[in-house]
Parts: sequence; structure tokens; C-alpha cells
Amino acid sequence: MSLVISQSIAILPWFFGIFFLYLIMPKYFRVGYGFSYLMIGTAFLVGNLGLAAQIWLLDQLNVKSISLFLIATNSIIFFILLILRCFSRESSSEQIKIVTVNYYNPVFILAISLSLVVAVFVIHENFLLPAVAWDTVWYWAHEANEFLIHENLIEKVSPFQNSGNHPRTLTYVMAWGGWSASIGDPIRLAPLIPWLHLYFAIAVSIFGLFLRATKSLIISAVFTYIFLSTPLVEIHAAQGGYADLWLAFPMFISILFFCEYQKVKEIELLLLALAIALMPIFIKGVGNIYSISMYAIFVITLAANKWNHPIIFAFFGVLILAISSLDKVNFDLTVFGERFSILSKEGWVMLGGKQMYFSTNEWSAVFYNLYIALFVKNSFGILFWIVALSYIYLLSLIIVKRKNEVFPSLGLFTLITCVLIAALRYTDYFFTFSHPGNDTSLSRACMVLFLLGFSIIASAIGELSKAEKLMN
Repeated sequence: MSLVISQSIAILPWFFGIFFLYLIMPKYFRVGYGFSYLMIGTAFLVGNLGLAAQIWLLDQLNVKSISLFLIATNSIIFFILLILRCFSRESSSEQIKIVTVNYYNPVFILAISLSLVVAVFVIHENFLLPAVAWDTVWYWAHEANEFLIHENLIEKVSPFQNSGNHPRTLTYVMAWGGWSASIGDPIRLAPLIPWLHLYFAIAVSIFGLFLRATKSLIISAVFTYIFLSTPLVEIHAAQGGYADLWLAFPMFISILFFCEYQKVKEIELLLLALAIALMPIFIKGVGNIYSISMYAIFVITLAANKWNHPIIFAFFGVLILAISSLDKVNFDLTVFGERFSILSKEGWVMLGGKQMYFSTNEWSAVFYNLYIALFVKNSFGILFWIVALSYIYLLSLIIVKRKNEVFPSLGLFTLITCVLIAALRYTDYFFTFSHPGNDTSLSRACMVLFLLGFSIIASAIGELSKAEKLMN
């Protein structure tokens, strides 16, 4: 019984997010199955970051944060939203039709069955493991424990220096998971349950993405299985403690909503995309780089809508020029207390709160390490081979048929890829931990590309489907 209570409490932030989004954007839960799944997945992010914000606020007021006070703050938010909802008008929306509805298709059954098998193993491992991942021991769980008991534990239990440069959002989220697990004392199962919820939230979103893009349950189930069974994703969900999936998910969701805004021009979708694009800043030190990248793509896309292809071609040209000539750049900029510096002459780089030596590593080694991480090692299975084919197809559509609507996903994927290449080329720290025998950073950083890759594939399949209909 205590296990049921603890897990019911642990999942409350997700339900909070669903209720919150349904109150302010109800029609998007009824647009169709695909979009409703995207909203449910998004609700996980909204709920957990909303929870972290409330915990932070209560902590600043010297109120015991993880307590009944959270219920009071949530109740106030819901009451305000209900009042606003009573005075709002909801526009009508069309229902999306699903083409393949044969639930007894053997491919669909096989994909769902394999997904369930994988999920059971991940759940089993997540529930039984303590906080074991390296980052967890070093930073996240350590700070969460200190926050819960309001006592400094550095000298008592930690063999590592606790000097992370990250926001405290995941500290609060992990504290919530650890507190809910403590209700099941003495068993205390699943202290890292938020990571398992994140795993399923992304899976639900990927299923919704492909269902909306392809209107096929079979294709949606297959790509959901590919995500669930990807080795590195399984490890991050089962062990917890790493922030890479937390960084990747808001970028994935934000670009999807922005692409949808490009199609239907509904301001609610743009506002949601802009809000979610801010989330990486509050998750990890390097999150500001990802958020800036998101906003850059939004601006470039809007400019391309007005001035067309010259903007898109200039974007790709500037990226190539930038990553090939950063060794000739010197700038030092501080924005909102965050320092962004590339000082090639002095030999320093300051990004994401981390100071690194500036270096010029061999291009051959840079691309070799990236190739091994994406295509050869089994961290991501076969997904990047499919992404590569889809990327080439979408790029050809932009060049030959001038289909600008596929640019946002393609542009963001390209920009993040160039950021990773630049980090490998010009920093000693990232390059050192990218070698195939010592890859402790590169594969995790590629998690963003991994999730964005699903949007590339879905766009490619959607465009192929449109082309097939035109031919018929």
C-alpha cells in the first residue's frame, strides 16, 4: 500500500501539468490523437518545472517546500486558471483522421509487445537501483539530499567535490522523487522515478509526433519502440541522474510546436514553443547555448518566411564559415551574468559556466569521433542512419523544390550539429572525452541530436506521403 501511495505522489507533477495545459489550451487535447499525445508528453515538462519553481519560491520564503504548502500553491494556480477559463472562448478545430486502424496488424502487435518488454526491464531496474549514476553521486542527488535535510553533507559522505555550475531545477525534481520514495520506508523503491516518467513522456510524444505526421499506428509504434529500446536512452532512464534527456526533450517539443505554428498560425502554439525553449536554461549550465540556438532558429525561420531562400542559404553558409574560423575569433560577452567568451589568442573558452582550454584539434579526429559516436557504437542503434537519409531528402526539398516549411527542424538539427563539431574542434575538454575508448561526454551530448532526429524522420515521411498522394 505504501508503494502505491508513494508512486501516486511521485506522478502528481505530471498530472498537474496535464490539468494546467488543459485549462489554458483545451482544444489541442481534442485536435486529434497525435496532438493530444504531444500535449500529454509536454505536460510532464510543464508539471515538473512548475513543481521546481514552486519549491524554489517556498524555499525562498523559508517555508518547508515539499509539504502541504505545495497543494495550496497548486490550488491557487488552478483557481485562477478556472476563472480565466470561464471568460475565454475556444475556437473549433478539425479532427485528424487515422488511416491505419488495424490493431491486429502483426507489425503493430510486435512493436507494442517489444516496447512493453523493454519498458518492464527499465521499470524494474529504475525501481531497484539506488542513486548510482556518476553525475548523481557527484551533484544531483547530493544536492537533493542536502536540500531535504537542510544540512551540508560534503565532509560526511561525499568523496567528490560538490562544485557543479547547474541550476537547482533537477535538484528539486530529484528531491521530490526521493521524498516520495521515502514514504515507502524501509523499502524506498524508485528514488529516481522522475527519470522513468521522463522516459515515458518522451515515448508518448514520439508516438504522437509520428501519428500526426503519418496517420499510421504501425509507423508510430515502430519508432516509439526504436526510442524505448535505444541503449543509451535505456541507461539514462533506468539509472537516472543525468540531465541530457531533460535538455533534449524541451528542444524536441519546442521545435514541434513551432513547426505546427508555422502551419496553422495560432498564437498559442508560438507562445508555448517560446516558453518551452527557455526550459534548458533552468536545467543545466550549458542549457543557455541550447535555448539561444532555439531562438536563433525561430528568428531565422520568420526571416526566411519574408525573404525566402537567400536567408536559408546564408544560414548554412554562415555556419560553415563559423566552425571553420573560430580560431581567428576573440570576443568576451557577459549577458545576464553569464559569460560567453572565445579567446583564441589567450587560449580560453568560457561557455555554459565552464572554463576550458582553447585548442585546434585535427578535423579528421573530430569527424571520426563523431562518426563513431553516432553510427558505429551501439549507443543509438540504427536511428542516425535513418536520420541521415531523411536529412538528405529534406535538404533536397529545400534546394530543389524550395519547401521552406521543413527548414525549422532541419535548421535546428544542423545548428546543434555544428555546435558539437565546434566544441570538438576548439575545446580540449570536450575533445578529450569524445574518443571511442573514453567517450563519457560526446554520446550524452548527442542525445539532443538523437531526439531532434525523430522530428527529421517524421517530416521526411510526411513529405513522402504528400508526394505519393499527389502522384496518385
